[in-house]
Amino acid sequence: MTADRLDKFIHLRPGPEVCVNHRVILVHGLMRNSKSMRRLGKFLCQYGFDVYLYDYPSIDFSIAEHATTLLDEVAKILDDSENSISISFITHSLGGIISREMLTRLRHKNKFLIKKLIMLAPPNQGSKLARSVTKILPSATKKIKPMSELSSDSDAYVHSVSIPETYINCKHDFVQVNSTHTLQLLVLQHKFV
Repeated sequence: MTADRLDKFIHLRPGPEVCVNHRVILVHGLMRNSKSMRRLGKFLCQYGFDVYLYDYPSIDFSIAEHATTLLDEVAKILDDSENSISISFITHSLGGIISREMLTRLRHKNKFLIKKLIMLAPPNQGSKLARSVTKILPSATKKIKPMSELSSDSDAYVHSVSIPETYINCKHDFVQVNSTHTLQLLVLQHKFV
């Protein structure tokens, strides 16, 4: 396995004996960085997946701004690929919301290249914690841009993020993990070691 630093990605490549045309992009959550997804990335790389750890400053920009940047970075991967490829996303928390927003903006011809969107603890219905922080510490929303957008308040931005076009083959595509929000990633990563 080798690791290369690209603009917004850390690219983990499987060994030379494995040639995979499927990319997996890992997108971390709020107040995290790509290191929080690295163990999962290494695990996937061991099984021959070409892994990209998306590294972005989660507190500095809105969900829409993050989605725009992610879309630009995904377009680079698609443009730089010599062969026909497919892409899957594994996300945690805010990363899932950003990926959903980005996928709704993806050009129609590229939508067929997206195979899976796996979201770990996404605040699809908003977050009660984000709502509390927004109400109790309104100054925090100036420093943590997506905080109010993730609120469980009905007018929060998270409720306007569309569901991308997908094709779910069967009920096995949905898995529920009994864990707290923060520990979900740790529980899953522990199983990969």
